[in-house]
Amino acid sequence: MPYISEKELKKQIKENSFKNFYFLFGQEKYLVKHYTQELIEGVLSHNVNDFNLKNFIGENFNLESFEESVETLPFLSQSKCIVAQDLDIEDLHSDELKKLKEIVSNLPEQTAVIFSFSTLDFDVKKASKWRSFAKYLEPFADLVEFKKMTKSELSNQLVAWAKKLSKDLSIKSAQKLVDCCGDNLLDLQSELKKLSSFSENAEISSEDIDFLISKKLEANVFDLTKAISQKNLKKALKILDFLIDKKEEPIAILSLIASSYIDMYRVKACIKSLADIKELLKYFDYKRKEFRLDIANKASFNLPIKKIRKDIKILIDADLALKSSITDKKIILEKTLVELLEC
Repeated sequence: MPYISEKELKKQIKENSFKNFYFLFGQEKYLVKHYTQELIEGVLSHNVNDFNLKNFIGENFNLESFEESVETLPFLSQSKCIVAQDLDIEDLHSDELKKLKEIVSNLPEQTAVIFSFSTLDFDVKKASKWRSFAKYLEPFADLVEFKKMTKSELSNQLVAWAKKLSKDLSIKSAQKLVDCCGDNLLDLQSELKKLSSFSENAEISSEDIDFLISKKLEANVFDLTKAISQKNLKKALKILDFLIDKKEEPIAILSLIASSYIDMYRVKACIKSLADIKELLKYFDYKRKEFRLDIANKASFNLPIKKIRKDIKILIDADLALKSSITDKKIILEKTLVELLEC
């Protein structure tokens, strides 16, 4: 079996039609964890116990114990499940990898093995050892890659979760929640539960989100950059004070401001050359971050490209000062904001 989609995996779980081997990986770690547990429950018919479920953690993985578990018959059950969590193929010697391949390619009918990568990151296409291993698995394993969800997908997921919590959440409010909290599904689920408990109404409103949810650093810096572009020093300093009070690292704040200015410069240069800003997707890594180009386009609307160049020079000088000066870092950032507005 080659790669299968999340939809196909859901169908297998719903129909209790399980395969012998699953390889779950990708950027969306929440989904890797979620479907690992769903498969365990399904394979073992919700009768999970220490006899028929064996867990192997990557750093403590023992090949002999793994082989023994694979060959051992289920106890008072029709099936057994073996989970190898975050096993780093790169750490295995060639003879160990060869043996592992032999084991997983000849699994007993009553045994299901799940390779689950809920914390380990790797590029299955670029890393030769991973690519070779995944290729070897394709004929007999179901491989599922959980890619980072788009803003639209995240918003739809939040709406669905809200329904399960007996709450209504509009797509617009869901999008706002993503803007405030970022694209980590686990964080979003946690914040949604908080909102559900807080809201006394049937609907989780935009006002509820404003009142209860703290914006992530990136979202706050977008607001900070917007205030600078609008020459609103009072608002910019207020946002900066808020970030410093939250113990955000000054270098991280400056880095995100600089990133926003680089976005603006690219957009401005693109427009100046009479090209569509979507052309930037061909040359820079804005995959699933296209919204940054829209933000940059709006923020730079009234800024000449010459001004943006000068601002970037100010940010470079500020970065050097933060990393080498004994001056209070907050003072350096405040001075930088003033220079950005005056330049």
